[in-house]
Amino acid sequence: MLHPGVASSSGSGGTRWRSEAVLYNPGAAPAQATLELIPRDAAAVAKSAERTVLPGQTVRMPDVYAELGAASGAGMLRVRGGLPAWVRTFNQGSPGTFGQDAPGAPQTAFGADTDVLFPVSTPADPTREFRSNLLLLNLEATPITFTLTASGKSATKTVAGGTYTQIDKVGTFLQLAPGRTVLAVRATGRWAGTVSTVDPGSGDPTTVRGLLPTTREVVLFPGVASVAGSLGTQWRSEAVLHNPATTTRSVRLEILPKDGSIVAGSATVQLAVKEVRHLADLYAELHAASGSGLLRATGDVLCWVRTYNQGASATFGQDVPPVLPAGGAEAGREILFPVSKPGDKAKEFRSNLILYNHETTAITCTVMAGTKAGRGVRPAQRRRHLARCAARVDDDRGEGGRPLVRHRLDHRPLHRRPDDRRRDREMTWGKAGTSESAAAARWRAGAARVTLGLRFKDCGGGMG
Repeated sequence: MLHPGVASSSGSGGTRWRSEAVLYNPGAAPAQATLELIPRDAAAVAKSAERTVLPGQTVRMPDVYAELGAASGAGMLRVRGGLPAWVRTFNQGSPGTFGQDAPGAPQTAFGADTDVLFPVSTPADPTREFRSNLLLLNLEATPITFTLTASGKSATKTVAGGTYTQIDKVGTFLQLAPGRTVLAVRATGRWAGTVSTVDPGSGDPTTVRGLLPTTREVVLFPGVASVAGSLGTQWRSEAVLHNPATTTRSVRLEILPKDGSIVAGSATVQLAVKEVRHLADLYAELHAASGSGLLRATGDVLCWVRTYNQGASATFGQDVPPVLPAGGAEAGREILFPVSKPGDKAKEFRSNLILYNHETTAITCTVMAGTKAGRGVRPAQRRRHLARCAARVDDDRGEGGRPLVRHRLDHRPLHRRPDDRRRDREMTWGKAGTSESAAAARWRAGAARVTLGLRFKDCGGGMG
């Protein structure tokens, strides 16, 4: 598995970039994992190492470059051996870390000769305004050419076979005017890529995933908020809307509260041809009371959502990936997540689990990790449409450490992380979902579809 975007280097605005990785062995026998660092704009491996992971063991490497004995730099991590791996790249700030996931290439891969759209920010003042970097990986064995287009400007870049590259401040690269716009990326071969948009105050990066300008009717975003959280955090959500069509289009935006199915706030937004619209506070724009829940967008436009902690002088956030009503994990499937259980909430990471039931009836999920077992049951809540609500599982019980959660569905699933012990927790919830405390766990669903999400929180930065 290839993970573009790892680093151990200094960046713009005094940022100090590092990368961490987590490996897990779900099998019954020891397994070998080979980790290889490939520098940016190169195809040859610069450093490699092998690690043995015991059955049920979770191995965390807090600094990938130090773990592999590599010099400072930036590039791509390749993990061989078939073990599940999670990678995060972060800015090491003074009060805490501010980071983003570095998804595996298959999660962000696209075919040749297809426009892929990303919202990007070009700062007038880089010390005060967001900037966007473009990460590109050529999945072909031979060179391919990327064409970048935005706001009437265009440029090309050729990338060697099997090579990862990054275009810092992509708006400046294209000589765009300051502000927010949508970038179209097209390549002559298979590729993978994301945009990283960075807050200048905190150095906090957000992974922005590309979208295809294809027809869509309803898209869901579980995990929006306008609410105070633990340790003084102030959670907000923003959205970028884009109409890629040649005619005017409108979108109906609705907020459904966590564990509920009644619309709490809504608005219809009309977009002109090729218009890009930024909604800085979704709850304020949709006239919804404070809370947390799910955004439902109905209309054939593109939408990107970010939920963030509004700090005193900067923001710390994460993207909220889109979910299609027909999507989700199949029933009976296990899904794994690494999670953190703090011994001291003021000093250590904590994890929250977000669940969404795509079915019209109640489903049961089982979460396992550690030795303790628990069961929470909620009545089904009838709904007319698939996928109306989300539930959040806050991590506020159990022992300290970084276990892995395994999730299986009786309808659709979540994630798990392992520990020396095992904890089983079963949850039944209807469309509105149910919130239940759980530390690291394994999720299982029996006969339905579910969308799962996991959030890590750094106690120092309030980063999600």
